[in-house]
Amino acid sequence: MRYLSCRLINRITAPELALIRSVVPEVVNDLPTDAFYPDGTDPDRSDPGRREEALQTWNAIRQFNTEIVAEDTLTGLERLGSAIDDAEEAYELIGARVVARLDSKSDDRHLPAMREGVALFRKLAELREGE
Repeated sequence: MRYLSCRLINRITAPELALIRSVVPEVVNDLPTDAFYPDGTDPDRSDPGRREEALQTWNAIRQFNTEIVAEDTLTGLERLGSAIDDAEEAYELIGARVVARLDSKSDDRHLPAMREGVALFRKLAELREGE
C-alpha cells in the first residue's frame, strides 16, 4: 500500500510513512484518512486495504488541488513552483534524518521533471509576470 503525500507530491509506501512521519511530520497531510496508516508504534496494526488507500489518495488529490489551483494561471504556477520547492526541502530532511533509503518510486526523481514542465509551459504559453 502507498500513501500520497501532498508535501512530497508523491506516493510513498506505508512502511516508509511509518519511518518518516515522526522525523519529518510535514509529509503527513493532516486529513482524516491519514488515520488508516499505522504510525509504527503498534506492531500488530496492519496496513490499510485498497479501499482505504483509494480514499486517502482522493482526499490528498483534492487537498493538493485546493492548495495549488487558482483562477489566475500565473498564481497557480507560482503555487506549484512553491510546492516543488517544499517537496525538495522535505526530501532533503528525509535524507538527513531517516536512515533507510526510499523506494525508487518514492524518491525525489520526479521533481526536476515537474520543475522543467512548469518552465516549459510558461515558455510555450508565453506567460510572464504582470500579465
